[in-house]
Amino acid sequence: TILSEIGITVQTIYDPINLFQKLENYDPHVLFLNTVFPHGDGLSLLKVLRQDNSFKNLLLIAVANKDEPSMKLKVYSSNANDIFYKPIDKKLLQNRVLSLIKTQALMNYLPDPRDYTGFPGY
Repeated sequence: TILSEIGITVQTIYDPINLFQKLENYDPHVLFLNTVFPHGDGLSLLKVLRQDNSFKNLLLIAVANKDEPSMKLKVYSSNANDIFYKPIDKKLLQNRVLSLIKTQALMNYLPDPRDYTGFPGY
């Protein structure tokens, strides 16, 4: 809902077992990944995604339950683009995601940021 408010199309993937198939079918530019979920470890999945060349330009954002220095180190060591802690501040999330998208677009990894939102000002 938070990202939809700024015009970003969002698809939720509930089961990490089919993650790679869904990523290929949906072809996202940004992926939010919980660090902990019922049947898996988000950090391990993050590392696997970073090793797969087909996802080299995918913006990976980790979502953790609480702010722990060791978690931040693990996430950034796994080459995530950013990390957020629950509860997530709405405006911070929107601004940070748009900033990451703009950076990737400037590096020619992603389409023009206006294509994400439809708003000329973003």
